[in-house]
Amino acid sequence: MINRKTSCWLVLVWLLSSCAVERDNLAERPNLYRAESALEIPRIDPRAESAAPRLLYVTDRAAMPGKQGAAAYGNDRSDSMALGRAQIAFGDASWDVLERCTLEVECPDIRLNVQEATELLRFSNVPLPVRQQGDEIVFREPELEQYRRQGSAFKAMVGQEIRRTGNDRVLIFVHGVNYSFENSMTTLANIWHFLGRDVTPVAYSWPAGNGGILGYFSDRESGEFSVYHLKETLKLLADVPEVSEIDIVAHSRGTALTAMALREMVIEHRAAGRHPRREMKTRVLVFAAADLDTGVVRMRLAAERVEEAFEQMNFYVNPRDGALRLSSLLTKAPRFGALDPMDISREQLRSLQRDRLVYFIQVENAGNRPGHAYFRENPAVMSDIVLALGEGNRPGSARRPLERDSDGLWRIHSNYPGPRLVPPEFEPASR
Repeated sequence: MINRKTSCWLVLVWLLSSCAVERDNLAERPNLYRAESALEIPRIDPRAESAAPRLLYVTDRAAMPGKQGAAAYGNDRSDSMALGRAQIAFGDASWDVLERCTLEVECPDIRLNVQEATELLRFSNVPLPVRQQGDEIVFREPELEQYRRQGSAFKAMVGQEIRRTGNDRVLIFVHGVNYSFENSMTTLANIWHFLGRDVTPVAYSWPAGNGGILGYFSDRESGEFSVYHLKETLKLLADVPEVSEIDIVAHSRGTALTAMALREMVIEHRAAGRHPRREMKTRVLVFAAADLDTGVVRMRLAAERVEEAFEQMNFYVNPRDGALRLSSLLTKAPRFGALDPMDISREQLRSLQRDRLVYFIQVENAGNRPGHAYFRENPAVMSDIVLALGEGNRPGSARRPLERDSDGLWRIHSNYPGPRLVPPEFEPASR
């Protein structure tokens, strides 16, 4: 017989699986694009006007046979990472139709899909072989040299893409559990599209999507497995001369591997006497529905001053996030993405906040689905992400008119960035 605790864990697994994209459709138009918004909307560069654009990806998913020689990836792990390019079809629409659906009318039936993926470069397996040299352990020269050549090829390919598009700012998306490779690409395509297509988009697709009732736990372990390759990706991108800045959007459990990678990189740069942000070229960080222990964030991110690597860090929280609230109940530790001032002391909350660097944004209405994927499904949240990433606008500014409450949390209402239509106490509850 299944006891109560076991039942709760099964519900938790089901809820956390809602990280997955149910339908790879064009997201609902952000409020920013609607008539009631007085803010200027992003203008798409004519060079990016395509209903079937090509986006870059980096993955350490194991390759599998694809159709007609195209690259394909499942949920198994690979000891090597690959750089590739995927063509994303925005339905069967022409660019004129897609533009109208973006700016004027709602078109819920435009389905996004990966038409074709092409692997451009595959690195050697890691860890590289080593040898002992006195008291040191060093990499063997032939294998190290080969890995360095692969890194140079990676940087050359990214640089070529930037020169082709003229977009020297890179946007990286790191997905959560139960995402397929295709889900990671189409979610990035949505963010990139509504951002105005004026950045070079890169999906970091790690080996998630393990099925079965215990798939969530398999995905968690795969996230930790993938930290090294994410660090390598960030280091290589920062070393591309054509790259000016790097923005990062991470969702759910993807925030955990992103946080681990960033922490280790910040410590490494600081120990070498280098300024983290200048070396990493990082600018804006977005964490949505972070599946992280709040106490661990305080001890391993705030204590290590990871914010030094960014111009601003934006953490979207939903205290009614069903998946994260149940996780908090079972682990007896508040989850960062469900942060509620009632759950932690004022002193602990202040220790997480950094003036004009770290912002907590509470979503008042996460939408009709389980409130865990609101970062792409909620038109108010998508609007704020666009405003943060596009120009680096800070909360409370004229170009990002969020409201601040007495606890220092910024609030985002249903009609944002338009005027609030109902008082906060009558705002529909987040789900």
